[in-house]
Amino acid sequence: MVAKLIKCKLVSGTAPNQETYFFLGPKGLYIGGIATETGISEADENEQDKPNTTVKELLGSGVARRISVRSTQGTSKYTTKMLVAKSKAPTAEDGLIDKIISTDGTKVSGSKIVSVVNPRRATFY
Repeated sequence: MVAKLIKCKLVSGTAPNQETYFFLGPKGLYIGGIATETGISEADENEQDKPNTTVKELLGSGVARRISVRSTQGTSKYTTKMLVAKSKAPTAEDGLIDKIISTDGTKVSGSKIVSVVNPRRATFY
């Protein structure tokens, strides 16, 4: 089953020079502790009319990085790809461990993150 896509918000930089980017991401993935660690959250109601940026552009410009997260639920093991803001990337690897993935409508929902893996090659799609 495919996850429903919703508008997500990535905030890059610090307070005086903050830039905000919007893109479509899986519903329920970037909430709670995962949103704090990745620097990405679900967009508010008043931000729904903002233009979207493609994930390819975010990765190509260096604003975001793609990571793979390995999670377990019972005896099942899952791998999920997610984005992390460039400013949060150094701390996200340790901070995401033991968080619960809650993507709506997928098998991975409810699984606990056990490790974070950086890709060994660049992927811009």
